[in-house]
Amino acid sequence: MRTINKPNFVLFLFIFISVFYKSLAQNGVAAIEGKVWAYNEKGIKVPLPYASVYWAETTNGTTTDVNGNFTIHRIPGVTLLVASYIGYRSDTIEVTHPDEPIEFTLSMSSETLKGVEVKSRQDNSFVSKLTTIKTEHITTEGLKQLACCNLSESFENSITVDVGYTDAVTGAKQIQMLGLAGVYSQLMLENMPFLRSIAAPYGLNYVPGPWMQSIQVSKGTASVVNGFESVTGQINLEYLKPEHWENRAYVNLFGSTEGRGELNFMGRMPVGNNLSTLLMAHASMQQSEMDHDKDGFMDLPRTRQINLLNRWTYEYGDLGHSQLSVNFVSEDRWGGSLGAYNMPSWRQQGLYASDIKNQRFQAFLKSGFRLDDHGHNSVGLQLSGTVHDLDAFFGDRYYSASDRELYANLIFQLEPGHSEHHKISAGASFQLEKLTEYFYEDSLIRNHQTPGVFAEYTFTPVESFTIMAGLRADNNSVFGTFVTPRFHLRWQLTPSIVLRGSAGKGYRTPAMLTDNLGFLSSSRQIIIEGEPGLEKAWNYGMNLTKTWEWSDSRKVDLTIDIYRTTFDQQWVADADVSARKVLLYNLEGHSRSNSFQAEVRVEPAKGFSLLGAFRFNDVKMLLNNELRERPFVNRYKALLNLSRKTRFDKWQFDVTLLWNGDARIPYTADNPTEFRLEERSPSYIVAHAQITRRFKHLEIYAGSENLGNYRQHHPVLAANDPYGPFFDASMIWGPLSGRMIYAGLRWTLL
Repeated sequence: MRTINKPNFVLFLFIFISVFYKSLAQNGVAAIEGKVWAYNEKGIKVPLPYASVYWAETTNGTTTDVNGNFTIHRIPGVTLLVASYIGYRSDTIEVTHPDEPIEFTLSMSSETLKGVEVKSRQDNSFVSKLTTIKTEHITTEGLKQLACCNLSESFENSITVDVGYTDAVTGAKQIQMLGLAGVYSQLMLENMPFLRSIAAPYGLNYVPGPWMQSIQVSKGTASVVNGFESVTGQINLEYLKPEHWENRAYVNLFGSTEGRGELNFMGRMPVGNNLSTLLMAHASMQQSEMDHDKDGFMDLPRTRQINLLNRWTYEYGDLGHSQLSVNFVSEDRWGGSLGAYNMPSWRQQGLYASDIKNQRFQAFLKSGFRLDDHGHNSVGLQLSGTVHDLDAFFGDRYYSASDRELYANLIFQLEPGHSEHHKISAGASFQLEKLTEYFYEDSLIRNHQTPGVFAEYTFTPVESFTIMAGLRADNNSVFGTFVTPRFHLRWQLTPSIVLRGSAGKGYRTPAMLTDNLGFLSSSRQIIIEGEPGLEKAWNYGMNLTKTWEWSDSRKVDLTIDIYRTTFDQQWVADADVSARKVLLYNLEGHSRSNSFQAEVRVEPAKGFSLLGAFRFNDVKMLLNNELRERPFVNRYKALLNLSRKTRFDKWQFDVTLLWNGDARIPYTADNPTEFRLEERSPSYIVAHAQITRRFKHLEIYAGSENLGNYRQHHPVLAANDPYGPFFDASMIWGPLSGRMIYAGLRWTLL
């Protein structure tokens, strides 16, 4: 077992509590529990997630969970409890019997003034001041600001997450957080691991935008309850749920000038008083071939995808509920030379082709139950299984992989003595993964079983101050036992200022080739030195949130984030050793990331919102005894988003400007002159715009991505000789396609 030598979390926590407990602690008072319901615009009563619940004329409060439930600590002498949510009328209840559950029912905030209906609006995104871990919520309204056909296009209005292409042939995309690859961010589906291993390169396209209820993005290490893998952050997806979704059916159609077409359908059916189901279906294809650079290569691959999901929910009254979901995805993507598609002799003709077939099946079961009448103690069980097969070729390089995963997580939520000051989450998990990669005649096998136990303690001496400390121990069948400590702090300094801090360790088991599939779209020699070890990294961060209240319920929110990540061990792909080689090996030298981000959200006028943000990344690693910038990481990035809604929300106008700073390009000086690249990419600006018209049950939208038609010119090196030594389609730093114009509709059947 590895000894924890930096920092000693147990000692730190003990000293911190000892010093501050006397000034912050107060006598224990029973907690209040309840639920927030809402009548939506169709008059249907549904639970309201992420609503604010607070004591009147104080800053002490909490937020509801995804099922509308909440627990709030009592304050002596204060009896008025308030529930509020943007777009709904606030409600106030006098708490006279604290031992009885409280229920709020909110209605849409609309009233008639001289025959004119006035409605409040839901924010496109927000950051709650009440949660211990700072989390950015991208709402349904935020997801509709752009085309948002899938998860990869859901972060255009955020600079927290970057999305870029891995190569100029396959259309594979990857995310970045804190300047590091997306594999270091934990991607979750309703708090369960999602899109791991061979699903990572193409999986962002497996999540249709209309299926998502919201996205929660948090930086730094996450809770130990969710595992040991989060290093730079966590992205949690919440799909629509049959028990909350009030419509009978929904249809979304989309088409673009790139020849891309999509169809999404959702239908809900209540089976009984306690059972409901929701069917989601997605079909998409892109069959046109475009070549703006006239180099003989398609800008984007031809794709076809079928995606089906069916989920069920059973309610056990006040005792709990269970959810079952099954998902099947089949996708085929063909890229490379123009005219190679459906040409049996493409190789003999000297053409280049890449064909990638993915088939994926996933199922999960979640159950949660109360262990007492008041819900102070509860137990939850999460189960999931995944079968994923990938079969591909990249020119004359053949690659295939199969992945089998099982996951189980048993969680106990406890409040010792029903005290509002102390909460404990504890449990056990098990993860099984068998990944087999075939490259030419070599087979790379990763067969891991990882049981683990965890405990997390949350201490809230007063409403404005919370400490959360967690520890988990996991035993991997290959790497042995390792310990994951994590620590979070929230301090509401004033009613309008919240300070948060986090520190902790994360681990990851790398996949040799899957993590670097972009290099297969090149003639580079791939050299693997040794077996990949367990990646280990520490992350530390702080963030400050400040709010200024305006009149008419308008406000200004300022958020500042600072994070640092340092690696003890990392599996790296070194493309700087030569322009014709890529070296895969364990880096035990220096590798770190520093990130600073500031953003301002403001509503200068009713119906008009503005988001401005700036980010700086300093990401370096030791290569050939030289500390160098990690390639393809923009040092600077800025965003400006403007959104305008007219009265009654009939019209909506959205504009987004993104400035991307320069980035280092790997070494190409040993190529012939005509195939050499500049040492750094240029900075550039990308603009998006969309107009939406709403009717009673219909929304029509049209827009354009990359309005300025900015592209990385000639992204394929030696395109005229795809089987020669200098062919390389992996040096990607900018957009691959030009201006795209699109239109679509969203139709809802009540």
